[in-house]
Amino acid sequence: MEDTGWRSEGYITEFKDTFDEIVDSQHDYADMAGSSRKVVIDCGSHRMRVGWSGDTDPRLSFYSVVGKLKGKYEDEGNEIPSAFVGGQACLPNITRLYCRSPFDGNLIIRWDAMESLLDFSFIKLGVTGNNVSHPVLITEPMCNVGYCRSRMSELLFECYGVPAVSFGIDSMFSYYQHCVVNQSMAHCQDGLVVSSGSSFSHVYSVSNRQIDWPSLLRMGVGGETMTDSLFEALSITYPQHRPAITNARCEEIKRNYCYVSMEYDTNLRAFDLDTYQRLEKERRRENGRSGHNLKVIGRKTHPLNMSREEIQELCGQWSGEPHPFETIVYQLPVPERPNSEALTQEEIETRKRKRIEAGLRLKEMQKAKRMETLQKKKDSLAFYRHMLEVREKKPAKFEKMLDKYEFESEKEFAKEIKKLESYIERHEAAPEGPDLEDGEAPRKKSKVSGEENAEENTTEGVVSDLLERNDDDLTEEEKKRKRLQKMMLAQQEYRKKAREEKARRDEIARQRREEEERKQREDDDWRERDFDGWLKALKRRVTTLEDDVERAERALRKSEGRHGRDAMRRMQLMAQQTRAVEDKTDDFGANDDDWKVYDDINQDGESEAQAELDEKRRELEKVRSALSEHEKPSFEREYQLWIGMDRIRTPELLFKPYLAGVQQMGLSECVLTALQRAEPKQRLELVKSIYLTGGPMQMRNVVQRIENDIRSYLPSGTPFNLVAERSISDAWRGASAWASCADSARSFTSRGEYDEFGPDYFKEHMASNKILPSRQADSE
Repeated sequence: MEDTGWRSEGYITEFKDTFDEIVDSQHDYADMAGSSRKVVIDCGSHRMRVGWSGDTDPRLSFYSVVGKLKGKYEDEGNEIPSAFVGGQACLPNITRLYCRSPFDGNLIIRWDAMESLLDFSFIKLGVTGNNVSHPVLITEPMCNVGYCRSRMSELLFECYGVPAVSFGIDSMFSYYQHCVVNQSMAHCQDGLVVSSGSSFSHVYSVSNRQIDWPSLLRMGVGGETMTDSLFEALSITYPQHRPAITNARCEEIKRNYCYVSMEYDTNLRAFDLDTYQRLEKERRRENGRSGHNLKVIGRKTHPLNMSREEIQELCGQWSGEPHPFETIVYQLPVPERPNSEALTQEEIETRKRKRIEAGLRLKEMQKAKRMETLQKKKDSLAFYRHMLEVREKKPAKFEKMLDKYEFESEKEFAKEIKKLESYIERHEAAPEGPDLEDGEAPRKKSKVSGEENAEENTTEGVVSDLLERNDDDLTEEEKKRKRLQKMMLAQQEYRKKAREEKARRDEIARQRREEEERKQREDDDWRERDFDGWLKALKRRVTTLEDDVERAERALRKSEGRHGRDAMRRMQLMAQQTRAVEDKTDDFGANDDDWKVYDDINQDGESEAQAELDEKRRELEKVRSALSEHEKPSFEREYQLWIGMDRIRTPELLFKPYLAGVQQMGLSECVLTALQRAEPKQRLELVKSIYLTGGPMQMRNVVQRIENDIRSYLPSGTPFNLVAERSISDAWRGASAWASCADSARSFTSRGEYDEFGPDYFKEHMASNKILPSRQADSE
């Protein structure tokens, strides 16, 4: 069998906390000053890419996140930036930072954050001066709201003073890059574009290089939806590590180890059997059995026993590590623990002295509290005695004082005085006693009687002169004495047998104790000589006993009930006695052992299976206690994140949105719906040019999954071509190539047109949204 790289403890890794960004230094603007080159901005809700038209790669690439410090924060002698942009704001070790994105979904709503991103972009590009003297081409989402577009126009024209602005859709620019620039598709006039962004996914057809708007389908699931789902799953599973689980780290998990499953239900059962059932035992012991039995999942064998070809058939093309069904273990930073073994004798004595001093201080505090309470009681008693004097002289005033201090009657007043006197008397007699509540009497020590009943009737010299004589020769008085002698002799024999049985049991217990002590000495010698080998053997013993306990539990379940083994055995014994009576060969009772059959028939105690199970459990508990006593606890495991079936469940939201609570069609269903809506001739042209674009389309196996779903719908032999974008920067590259063309100049809105027609005005082109007339224009 080919080695698939599987490890029983999982694939252990750590968070890199690095971001694939291009923001290293400020670029030189000398070559660009005075030129007609345009600034191209791919303004995505997840990542922004900025550069110059005509370039093959963007100059800047960073996350669309802005972080600002909470409150006032000053550092002497150091310059504190007003905002952190991109990956700087996503680092988990930055505190006092309020991070937010200018986007809500795919729409811009926080324009102060958007202005910070644009400031950062122009500064890093090296643009100098008060205004940006270059036209700007900026991308926008599909079916963008007119208000957001007008606010962006105002920001670019009024704040940055750009000469011209043009808007376009990122997925169409990516389609333009592959069809026109790279010429990777033979059929470029018509095609089907599948675009999956951060918040939404779109499927639409392209006719004559123009968007066919009636064919547009939108699904409310994107890359951010998958990241949020993984974030919620990890937060619920590991609430104690909630501060260490961030969206950036969930994005790293999704990018590096999540993949689209070719057979989701089958693979989910594989993870369920392999990971969550197996790891429950793995978590209790660090090392267990290395062998795994062959399990069956549907019609396929367990993935851990598959060859690489079978794995590729089940979950797509796979190369390298980790294994597609292996659990990913993220090791979080482990805090340092105090090592008591490394303490010196002086430090140990210091800690001991501090503990003693703390205990003495606590006793002093308790004593002061008791004395304070006692003084309050004395003051109350003195005041109540003064009230008694008032009663003798002024009874009316005494009645008013009773009402004032909420005494219902003189009887209750007298009872309270008696209670205070009793309390003061007890606590003055024992001032160092425990801290008692009001009215609580001190506890008395219980006397334990140590008397032992050592009465023992010794009948060593029992008189037996009448036992051998016949009863006919004895008088009535002698007969009574004979019966008494016989009883005393029987008692003597019983005690003798009891002493012998006790001595025999003591000897067996002594031998067993000596044997256990010998084994314990051998075990201690082995542990001191080879601790690692002894520990591994003890863990194997735990595993063996766990299997024995499971078998004993199954045997107990079989023996219970009406048709169990114990019930059948009792019925057989009863049947045997019945046949013996019928055959008149019943000699039952001749042997004393025959009477034990009633113990078997009327068995109310534990069965043999129950006794075996209890014995195995006791032995297992004993071995586990020895293991827990000597095994060092795996402190690192408490700071680990185990990612199992979430590796395939997270990307599955693209194809099954209902897993995230979104009652919509999946991505494959949207593609098939778009094909069904097209005419038969157009459908044949669309399937020849299906283009996948967007960040989620870069996930492993997503192209194969969509291809399999579409092929199952198409008739056999239909020409079919499905291509995914080569890089997530292809949208920016397509926009850069389109902006460098001479024809693109007609699609830019100039400053004069902005002043004349207002911020809502823009020009349509092959990659732009459609101009929709406002309701006010329709009414006019």
